[in-house]
Amino acid sequence: MLNMKWAINLILENETIEKRLVTIVEYVVKNHRNVKCQIDDLDATGYLGNELTKKLNQQHTATLDCQHFLEILNEDGQIFELNMTLKSADCTYLMIVRRGGDVDLIGHELLPQSVVGRHKELDIGLYNL
Repeated sequence: MLNMKWAINLILENETIEKRLVTIVEYVVKNHRNVKCQIDDLDATGYLGNELTKKLNQQHTATLDCQHFLEILNEDGQIFELNMTLKSADCTYLMIVRRGGDVDLIGHELLPQSVVGRHKELDIGLYNL
């Protein structure tokens, strides 16, 4: 069981999902050691995104270096579905993207407003963690 304490839904205005996720992933990588991306579900376009989507359709989970995931976010493509956990010894953040426009971020420690941007708080009890 994960020790998650808060959940938010990101409010995206004139910004892509990918751009906001880049900001969050870069912040977590900069402020925590040995962060890995565990991806359990992905539907993405772009060459790298499509290749990882195909791989996950066969093996159902993949653990990536965060730099590789940042390359997927920065390529010319789009994330439609994502279920990913950023993990290190001292942090865990779950990112869920649905329908290419709805992004939830769940974690044990609230990230700064400057990183998550506009958002609304969600009831952590809605998630079966």
